[in-house]
Amino acid sequence: AAVEFAKADVTALEHYRFPDLLKAYLLDLLETHCELLAARSTDLSEQQPGADLAVLAASECRRLVGLDPALWEFWITTFIEYQQITALAPLLPLENPRLASQNYNRVLLSLLQQDPESSAAVFLQCVKLWVRRTPAVFDRLAVLASLEQRHAQTDSISSAAYFELPSSWSLLEAQAQLYIAGSEYRKALNCYLSIKVPDSWLRQQSDVTSGEEASQASESLQYRHVFELIEKQGLFS
Repeated sequence: AAVEFAKADVTALEHYRFPDLLKAYLLDLLETHCELLAARSTDLSEQQPGADLAVLAASECRRLVGLDPALWEFWITTFIEYQQITALAPLLPLENPRLASQNYNRVLLSLLQQDPESSAAVFLQCVKLWVRRTPAVFDRLAVLASLEQRHAQTDSISSAAYFELPSSWSLLEAQAQLYIAGSEYRKALNCYLSIKVPDSWLRQQSDVTSGEEASQASESLQYRHVFELIEKQGLFS
């Protein structure tokens, strides 16, 4: 209530500044969220209804921070420090205010450093949303180099299993999107072809169970992006 009052009329504040009230409010949400996660990790049987407080903090940040780039930079840093940037990243403003490109770079690189199980889908979402903005909101080549390095670190023994993980599909698709933005269509095609989707998963998604129909549905799902890219860019025509 105090934050709402302060945002509505900042001149009414005598003893507190609006950024200070906002900081106390959002930090309380983030800290409570982290405490609940820690409690859940030690007692898996205990239900934690407030475990989505980081999402609430991110949505409140989007609603309350407004047009101040410095405040946005502070909260980006804070969410990264609390390892909750996955909640804030899709909500970052791209216009009014448009932040300095290093902020978007930091967010994408931070997502790559987190557990891909929880961050890969958000990374892909942000890449798709940001990569075609003009002028560019982040350094495409820098993010691409970091992503290429991540894939290169996968040793040959575990590479087959790695490329069958759903998180790797998101990262490979994001890499393909970055290549496409640079008109490197054959590299993008190679990314899509590197995605190894297990037949069992494909058959679950395609709602068929056996025989030639299942095989055809699996191929259609696995190579959908490949076919779309070939058709759209006229590759191998």
